[in-house]
Amino acid sequence: MSAVEREDEDTVVSLQDVLEENRQLEETANAVLGPSDDSSCTYSKGYVDRQALYSCATCSRASGDEKLAGICLACSLHCHEGHDLYELYTKRRFRCDCGNSMFPSTSPCTLCAEKTPLNPRNKYNHNFSGLYCTCNRPYPDPDDEVEDEMIQCCVCEDWFHSRHLGGEGPPEGYEEMVCGGCMAAHRFLESYRLAPVVTVMSEQGEEGEVEKERKGVEEEKRGAEEKGDVGEDGLNVSTTGEGAVAGGSCDRSHDQSCELERRRNRSRAVGVSGARGGTGFFASSWRSQLCRCTPCMSLYREADCLYLLEEADTISSYEARAGSLPSSHESAMTAFSSTLDRVHQVEAIHQYNDMKTELVDFLKGFVREGKV
Repeated sequence: MSAVEREDEDTVVSLQDVLEENRQLEETANAVLGPSDDSSCTYSKGYVDRQALYSCATCSRASGDEKLAGICLACSLHCHEGHDLYELYTKRRFRCDCGNSMFPSTSPCTLCAEKTPLNPRNKYNHNFSGLYCTCNRPYPDPDDEVEDEMIQCCVCEDWFHSRHLGGEGPPEGYEEMVCGGCMAAHRFLESYRLAPVVTVMSEQGEEGEVEKERKGVEEEKRGAEEKGDVGEDGLNVSTTGEGAVAGGSCDRSHDQSCELERRRNRSRAVGVSGARGGTGFFASSWRSQLCRCTPCMSLYREADCLYLLEEADTISSYEARAGSLPSSHESAMTAFSSTLDRVHQVEAIHQYNDMKTELVDFLKGFVREGKV
């Protein structure tokens, strides 16, 4: 046997390898596409909570002024076939722009003709121009040979190279990331981020490690009520001696307390400043720990970040829903069997099992001969 023939034989892959690769590709596709519809434009659904989005570079160039616009999965397949598209992964609360005033008249939406000229609640960033991170570079970057993980900010939803986030990089066990710009814009998040281990001095002068709060603050004994304590977000978090609300403070009457204030008090107790700055990393289920007292709810509403209270908004939740979808093989088998009556279904199952048995017997011969 020649060397070339031997090399060709060595590169043969098993049926199991092919099936496994197909399974991995399908899982990746489902993670991105999730429950997205590949045949109907999502415009009629309004501002969808989360969906796979694309941006069309071809239409952007044709419009002359390169307007920023996003399109849904179905429109990327049916209205922009053959165009240069940027895959944006997923975005929250976005309404499909395909065919509106952001596109040239030569590119109408073929799936939904009646659309308003603009979608004013849509939010855009440089991702829609195929650029990412603080380095403002494309991904993948043909001029960047450094292998690096791209991480999405769960607030602005831009993507960042891990090496451009500052600090020592992502800690172990984090679930979500908020970029430095968004941390500065939403200072209350400082109290919920994963905390590093800091070294403090005990009363005996010995060094010890104290881990700042990660998963919420346990109920603790309080000293005298702080008076005139104004929070970092402009919230007056003090109470009167009788426990009544003072000047818009967090209402702790009727068993309502402010989680944000407790966390800040705990940080001050261990001598840690509330504003560390930089990128913030957050543990799993951190959103469920966000304070829901009246002033904090007003804070979220004014900052337009009420979505942080929703676990369903997270990428992990989106991917979990996608993982519950049937595989293409299962869908095909279900569709096929639904066209048959009961007798033919049983016959088809028997024929499938016979074919499976014969295929296994055939492959056993390769196993005995040591071939793949």
